Amino acid sequence: MSIIYSIPVKPIKNNGAFKCTIPKEITDKIGIKKDNKIVWILYDDGKIEVKIEK
Repeated sequence: MSIIYSIPVKPIKNNGAFKCTIPKEITDKIGIKKDNKIVWILYDDGKIEVKIEK
């Protein structure tokens, strides 16, 4: 698996959760739209996957 984008973002603590933005280059590449819901998946090897909920 090759890396297409590696863009650092700083998480901000908000009501006990950490929030961050998804960079425009990544949202454009995977097609995230304003009303989409996304799913964050954490694997036991520490990798994170972000998917659009269907």
